[in-house]
Amino acid sequence: MQIFIFSLIASIAYTQGYHIKGPQKDHKEISYDEPMPEEDAQYDEEMYHDGPSCKDKYSNCPTSLRQYCESHSFVKTDWCRKTCGDCSPDPAPAYVTAEPKISSSEMESIKATCLAAHNAKRALHRDTSSMTYDMDLAKRAQTYAEYLLEFKQWKHDDFRTYNGYETGVGENLYWSSSASGASTNAVTSWYDEIKNYNYETGKSNGGDIGHFTQLVWDSSTKLGCGVAKGTGGTYVVSRYLPAGNTQDQYTQHVHELIAKKDQQDDAVEEKVL
Repeated sequence: MQIFIFSLIASIAYTQGYHIKGPQKDHKEISYDEPMPEEDAQYDEEMYHDGPSCKDKYSNCPTSLRQYCESHSFVKTDWCRKTCGDCSPDPAPAYVTAEPKISSSEMESIKATCLAAHNAKRALHRDTSSMTYDMDLAKRAQTYAEYLLEFKQWKHDDFRTYNGYETGVGENLYWSSSASGASTNAVTSWYDEIKNYNYETGKSNGGDIGHFTQLVWDSSTKLGCGVAKGTGGTYVVSRYLPAGNTQDQYTQHVHELIAKKDQQDDAVEEKVL
């Protein structure tokens, strides 16, 4: 059975603004008065070019650079176009306001399975409360899963905060060629990244950690899940509110296991985009 996991987890946090963490790179911050040699002026091309065109180039635009929007024109027109209001967001795609194609009973079934799987993993960690289920988050996760299936897409949703979530919305994605046990298998695959996580440093020992850290992030207390099945496979979308994976806050929000246990992986083939 083939399983693909999309590891790029985007979040909007008050302290860091847009922060997008990939397997081997962090979106950089920059200050207006810093020298800008080529290596310091790099930006995350996935963030700046993929999805809606109204983007900030640097992650600290909503924080330390906001004050220079009017006094320094290049901050407004190049570095921080979104924060400074220099552009309008692209119109939202249809799935953002669409109704789920599945029945309410199917939505309830996804709720029961996905919530139980998440809370079972969170219960293994110190100071990590159970999540509650948010049906609005779930509806948006469901319509996005259906969109991914219909159009054979494999990317995160740039519009997941469109419905007014001011704190940012985290997202984990999962695809499998099998339709059996999708929600539980997705959570198991995401959580398996625990073997790569270093609790002392809040960083990876090698390999991806972003799915795991979002899953057990202590302040992400609301959950919504969507599952779409078809000839193109099974897509699982989980949404988290508030978003986790805030830069430099991993050690404060990802807590150690209550009891040490053997963390063996299941020999599942994985690929990361």
